[in-house]
Amino acid sequence: MTFRSIVLAAALLAAVLLPAVCFADEMADAYQSIKPFFDRLNNPSVSAGDSLPIIKCGTPYILQAMALPLQYRRALGFADSVSRWYAKDIPKYFDSPAGHFRIHYADSAGSDHQIDTSYGDHNANGVPDYVEIVARIADSVWAHHIDQLGFHEPLNDGDYYWGQGPLYDIYLTAPIANLYGATWPEPFITNGSRIRATSWMQLFTHYEQLTGYRYRPIEALQVTIAHEFFHAIQFWYDASEACTDANCSKLNPYWMEMSAVWMEEETYDNVNDYYGYLSSYFPYVHHSLRTFSTSPPGDWSTLYCYGAGVFPMYLSQRFGKEIIKKAWEYCGEVSGSNFLESAIQAALTDVTNGQVDLPHAWTEYSRWLYFTGTRTRPGQFFEEAANYPMVPTEFELAGDMYPYIRVYSSYPIKPNETGAYTFFPDGFGINYLDFKTTSLDSVLTFGFDGTSGNLFDWRLSVMAFDQNHLTTPIWVDNELHADKDTFEVKNFHSYSDIVVMPTLVNPALKLLNNQYRFSVDDTSIVFKENRIVYGPSKIMLSDPQESNRSLLVTVRAIENSTVQMKVYTAAAERIFSVQKDVVKNDEVPLRWSGKNEHGEEVSSGVYIVQVRINNDDKMFKVLVIR
Repeated sequence: MTFRSIVLAAALLAAVLLPAVCFADEMADAYQSIKPFFDRLNNPSVSAGDSLPIIKCGTPYILQAMALPLQYRRALGFADSVSRWYAKDIPKYFDSPAGHFRIHYADSAGSDHQIDTSYGDHNANGVPDYVEIVARIADSVWAHHIDQLGFHEPLNDGDYYWGQGPLYDIYLTAPIANLYGATWPEPFITNGSRIRATSWMQLFTHYEQLTGYRYRPIEALQVTIAHEFFHAIQFWYDASEACTDANCSKLNPYWMEMSAVWMEEETYDNVNDYYGYLSSYFPYVHHSLRTFSTSPPGDWSTLYCYGAGVFPMYLSQRFGKEIIKKAWEYCGEVSGSNFLESAIQAALTDVTNGQVDLPHAWTEYSRWLYFTGTRTRPGQFFEEAANYPMVPTEFELAGDMYPYIRVYSSYPIKPNETGAYTFFPDGFGINYLDFKTTSLDSVLTFGFDGTSGNLFDWRLSVMAFDQNHLTTPIWVDNELHADKDTFEVKNFHSYSDIVVMPTLVNPALKLLNNQYRFSVDDTSIVFKENRIVYGPSKIMLSDPQESNRSLLVTVRAIENSTVQMKVYTAAAERIFSVQKDVVKNDEVPLRWSGKNEHGEEVSSGVYIVQVRINNDDKMFKVLVIR
């Protein structure tokens, strides 16, 4: 009885049971989302050819199937996770030269899984050369992942009743249309505080049928083995990383997939399979890094996580390859999904000695994403940035074009002019606001207001650059600004653009389409008089907030000047003074903390403050309460 006939029999049985199931619940939705994958798997001859959309990796679909109730698994032809469906139809095997893998294959002419015989058997050892090629690639991948990068080898399935021995099993099966391969996890195993799994790998007998690989099928085989074997390694560190609830009924394997893409690029840098998925990521960076979907096949959302493989590439190129291994080690310390929640912050702390946190890394990553394609800066940011698409300035929806990067060259900009926008960011999504400097006089004053109140952890990164000279330095504001902040960018005359990048970086907040407003002052107006602003008028020396226990005076000057501030008692006795220089059109802060010139706190009472800039004087009273 063939595998296909078993599946059809199971499907017929399930057809009797499924009408009673309510397809409106989450399990039914999950079943429907992965059914097209299993339809391909169960009927490879029906789905032959290039007409079907690419499914990069079958592992997420298998993980979701494992989480479904039995009646759904039966309908998919996947009743349990310990049956190696192809074993009886693929009778032969070859052990890899390094002794790490067992390659299972069939070479009989009548088999659906007959090996590609076009490679011949040049050494006349009775083993088809294609099988030996698979074995050599697999050994090379083991040497790279484990011996070179130091990752742990997969769990040995020979220690469990469903296993076949110490070698890792690879089955070569009939090709499935536009599917690269799959790693099939077996029942989860609780090992101390960690959840692990054994697994086996499914590869195909032909790769020239994959889109783009007609003349280079071995390259497709290389990146697939590198990708899928990293899944086997991931299952040693944390088989539950994709689980987003306690019962593991909801799954999101975004980190598993994007880090497997990173690994295939690390192993076979010249293949660049991931280039094919970048168009499903760069035009959608306002969506969360967590974005993942199994349906509909070929939609940008099903390929997003593979294009987002550039995030671990950023981490590796910026902080060293060790950070990916450390992140997986920390993933295993918590049951369920915790890459963004805690693992990556712990890994960053380790590799930077606590110097870089996740908000700073994430906002730096947003700058790396900007400088790709024709915006690439030689020798900066992504190593292969020139080959990447760009975050677009416009995006087409239903035949209409909408701004994606919002570009401004006319000022002022009022808050009520900025709220209508189609692509506000999700949590761990990114927006770009581009302000052209040609219409600015000397200062860009930017105000930000996250309209959802204090529920979100906004971070705003700021940079300035000359878009006409790609080798000139990029200025980056070292401070990450937050919600309700107003800040200034000065001395930008050597730059053509100032870009502000709003994003949300709190892993606990997962809402979508987080709206905000902003403003930009009209700095083309020339100030004709000095400006002096002060507050508060009452300072309380025992208050824990510095803003409440000290006086802050801000002075803007119309020309280069010296600013003086003096504080007097009601009896006209001077007790404090400070002096600072300020340049034209700039401002300087002066602060009095309620102490005399000997550093002693003054008594409660009313004090007179005099601020002088050139010939302008301003006097006001301040109440001090101890």
